[in-house]
Amino acid sequence: MFVVDSSNEVSSQGYTSEKQFVKSVARALNLAPKKSRVAVIIYSDYATTPIKFADYQTTDRFNDAVDNLIHLRRTRRMDRALFETVEVLKQARPLVPKLVFFLTSGRQDTEAPSLDAAARAVTETGAMTYLVAIGQKPNLRELRVIVEKPDNIISVTAFGDLQQQSKDISKDIAKNLGECQ
Repeated sequence: MFVVDSSNEVSSQGYTSEKQFVKSVARALNLAPKKSRVAVIIYSDYATTPIKFADYQTTDRFNDAVDNLIHLRRTRRMDRALFETVEVLKQARPLVPKLVFFLTSGRQDTEAPSLDAAARAVTETGAMTYLVAIGQKPNLRELRVIVEKPDNIISVTAFGDLQQQSKDISKDIAKNLGECQ
């Protein structure tokens, strides 16, 4: 599952880079019937799931759907994205490893609650969460609660560096899960 920052602090070019990252990592997951499934949540001041696990079972159709994701361009509420993640994970197939890639290029809205309860709810699903922190604005101390292990935080200097990270992440998935091509 991919949780993609679609807030107003993400430029159009940055949003395109996020979508390229999603497509690149998803390609490594061997998307096919009776194999891997992928869902995508986009978030700003609310979170929505335009791509559910059962929606696309081929890479080409999934990529087209990712290309058509809208850019919400509002404030950033990561807590709502995390709670949406929990709801979507409830629809995942049992006994299949669950990965969450949470992308953000900034901080939680200042008027929003802390991420603790929402992050704990994701952890309780048993999913392995990776945090992809893009740029200099993410507060890693605030975001640390999203992942179980500090090694699951991937800091990327700029949106343009996401493509290289997608290659490294794909190799890590292959090593740890053995489900990739």
